[in-house]
Amino acid sequence: MVGTHVTRLGEEDHQVRVIALESIGGQRVIAVLGRSLTAAIASFASLRATLAALVLAGLVVSFAGSVLIAANITRPVSELATAAGRIEHGDYGAEVGVQRADVGTC
Repeated sequence: MVGTHVTRLGEEDHQVRVIALESIGGQRVIAVLGRSLTAAIASFASLRATLAALVLAGLVVSFAGSVLIAANITRPVSELATAAGRIEHGDYGAEVGVQRADVGTC
């Protein structure tokens, strides 16, 4: 009987903890603690919603960051490809507006 149990009281489940205390005058003394499982779980519902919102925000920020990084990489490469196409057609006077050290050596 001592320990933690789940008991249905009416229409609701309750968590009940039975603790044996010291005996007084030959009488066994126990403490019974109880709480509604619905009420206990309700506090986690708001936590779950907060975590879901944080995960969603993190995904949005990650996606936006990846799009910005991809655009930052592909824009200079695209400009170089366009300039190479002009050179292929004989236009040697066109300047390439790429002023980045990582792509400038191309």
